[in-house]
Amino acid sequence: MNHLLKLTLAACLGLFLLPAQAQELTLNGPHGKLAVTYEKPVGFKKYPLAILCHGFTSNRNDPLMQELSAALLKRGVATVRFDFNGHGESEGKFEDMTVPKEVLDARAIYDFASAQSEVLDIMLIGHSQGGVVAALTAAQLEVDRVKALVLLAPAAVMREDALRGNLFGVQFDPADPPQTVEIFDNHKVGRDYILTAQKLPIYERAATYEGFAFIVHGLHDTTVPYTYGERFAEDIRLSAVRLIDNADHVFTGMQRQVADLVAEFASRASKLDVSRHETMNFETKN
Repeated sequence: MNHLLKLTLAACLGLFLLPAQAQELTLNGPHGKLAVTYEKPVGFKKYPLAILCHGFTSNRNDPLMQELSAALLKRGVATVRFDFNGHGESEGKFEDMTVPKEVLDARAIYDFASAQSEVLDIMLIGHSQGGVVAALTAAQLEVDRVKALVLLAPAAVMREDALRGNLFGVQFDPADPPQTVEIFDNHKVGRDYILTAQKLPIYERAATYEGFAFIVHGLHDTTVPYTYGERFAEDIRLSAVRLIDNADHVFTGMQRQVADLVAEFASRASKLDVSRHETMNFETKN
């Protein structure tokens, strides 16, 4: 029976389903309630799931997160998008946010996802600061719990920026940061954010992850130079990197292209087993 006929019969029976089933949820996080969108692919009883981690000052509904979710769902991969503490519709103050706190948020979302009986495997996908969070979380949980990892313009530059005393062009004394640093759009970064960023062992922790990893970075990224993404590919053993010409930090005008690349990787990774020494020959040309 072809796909069109199945949909027609389902509609006649009053059982017609949209391409994805979405649930808007509120979960208890370690620093307040977290706003969550859980989307499931239609037509699958069991499926892999991707946790999507947005970037600094962003939220779960930004264009890149939505494109990623749509592309993954088309390939039978469920998604969980959520707002970190102090972002979007989640509780908390932005100036109280730190990367270690966001790792705890991601762990709470992982606990929710892993408790769903229909979920086969879980992968983490993160953009910018969310990429750093995804890498650190995957390293904590290890490959038996995180099947694959995708880092989009991962902002590992944050540690060096904090040590230099320069956040988005705003300078401060790195040895004694102020209680808050006002950056752009009236956002204020707290002292704890800077102090914890200075000590983050980003690459050291990421190097311990033993699953499949895919790093995508724009060659024209002026926020986080692409060399920071390349370093992840050097340190994570089973990794591939794609450098995209003319792409900026948020992949302006290329978000669907990036989402399709990520979904292709995720689909292939979900079918492989690292413990059996299966490998992925993933094309990495520009």
